[in-house]
Amino acid sequence: MEERCDKTLPCGHQCCGVSGEVECTLPCLERDCQMNDSKEAKKVFQSGDDECAICLEELKEDACIQLESCGHVWHINCIWQQLQLARQNLFCSKDIGDDIVQCRKSNCRPIEFGAFECALCHKFCEHARLSSLLHDVKGFKTQVIEMARVHAKWDEIHLEKAVTDPNSSYYNKVIDRALHVYTFYCCSECGSPFWGGRLECFQDNAALKVLNAQDRCCINCQLQKNDQVCSAKADHGAEYIIYKCRFCCNVASHLSFGSIHLCDSCYADREITKKVLAQPPTSKPCGNENDECHLKVMNDLYPTFQLMSHSNGSDRNNEMILGCAMCLQQL
Repeated sequence: MEERCDKTLPCGHQCCGVSGEVECTLPCLERDCQMNDSKEAKKVFQSGDDECAICLEELKEDACIQLESCGHVWHINCIWQQLQLARQNLFCSKDIGDDIVQCRKSNCRPIEFGAFECALCHKFCEHARLSSLLHDVKGFKTQVIEMARVHAKWDEIHLEKAVTDPNSSYYNKVIDRALHVYTFYCCSECGSPFWGGRLECFQDNAALKVLNAQDRCCINCQLQKNDQVCSAKADHGAEYIIYKCRFCCNVASHLSFGSIHLCDSCYADREITKKVLAQPPTSKPCGNENDECHLKVMNDLYPTFQLMSHSNGSDRNNEMILGCAMCLQQL
């Protein structure tokens, strides 16, 4: 627990910052203090009489810090506890010294960073005294943002109305929009973050919380070949893999629920959440392999298409790699 500074500021008012600082860094929290009107003074949005939005006690009652990212003032002990809990939830760890890569493997919840934001303006919390808590989080968030950037480009999110409409809260904010509509998970095998599809496919929040370890697996761990998934060309990476829809005999065009591949029809099915969560997992052999199976038609057109006996349903074994898109384009 941090103690409140007992120094007196040059303006004559009591410092509300953290004890032990060589030079007080927190601006005076006395309302209408003339010291805060100088050009050199940091902008301060609150006074000591205002409440800490976490504990609802007046700011002047405990040691405070001013966030470097936005300038809002918080009790350091309050925001430390909030961020510590958020970090534990993100990494499934109980202590800063835990092996977070190992801990992340057990995190079955979607990756979210909202709890690391200032509640008053939603900017990511940043302060030197919080760095030990947030260093790993910032690096982790950078990885997720880069994945969001890549998939947003593929999906042309910059053309969506939510991004092009001047009245939208996501106007010209492609990454913010991507983070809103996409889900990301921690791989149950390696602990790395991975893209888990668009959020709108989840038709109830329960589906976000009960993903089993098998469906929380990044593509690299699924394939165990370090992205060299094509037997013909080493540079044909994981992004070119063609999957079968888990629930029917069609080529998948969507990824949802962590690592479940779906065709357009199954993706739009309003009952898909119930089908995904079905217990025990379902599996029904394809009855049209020799006649009307769409995959059989693909196999006739493309010699490299890897059609095998297959089943459809929620069982993990119904995920199937059909071939390499790059190889098909070169035929």
